[in-house]
Amino acid sequence: MSEVIASHGANVHLSFTPSLSEQYVKGLEVQKNFLRDWGYIKHDFDIQDWIDPAPLQRAAQLVKQQPEFTTFEAAQAA
Repeated sequence: MSEVIASHGANVHLSFTPSLSEQYVKGLEVQKNFLRDWGYIKHDFDIQDWIDPAPLQRAAQLVKQQPEFTTFEAAQAA
């Protein structure tokens, strides 16, 4: 963890908002393919079929309902 803080700063936890953006999904697919190519995943699968967006959508709803929670974008605007 100290390496993460050293490279990204003490507020790294505020700079990442989980999403299913095209960029994040593509990164996940690259990681999945790497693991497949090196034999860590035996059976290939379609990353889009594997993703279930419902938990992330529900989490986003909960964050909106809780004023004590914020996103990086909101923290930067404040």
